Amino acid sequence: MVHVLAGSLGQAWGQQLLIAAIGVAGGLLGVLLKMAYDRVAERRQRKNEKESQFVTERKEAYEKFLRLRALFT
Repeated sequence: MVHVLAGSLGQAWGQQLLIAAIGVAGGLLGVLLKMAYDRVAERRQRKNEKESQFVTERKEAYEKFLRLRALFT
């Protein structure tokens, strides 16, 4: 009787441990996914800022070119 009781307690403890491990793994996965999402969002934002800066610089260079061209034609 004691052996059966100890076996069922051990099995119940093992199930609780498994459930806890699955919960922890799910939490960690959620944190990792959030970190990856934030990294992608940050890269996208930096890329957009860099592209808008490039467009501004290109526009300024083109306007300067047109002014210089107007001087020589």
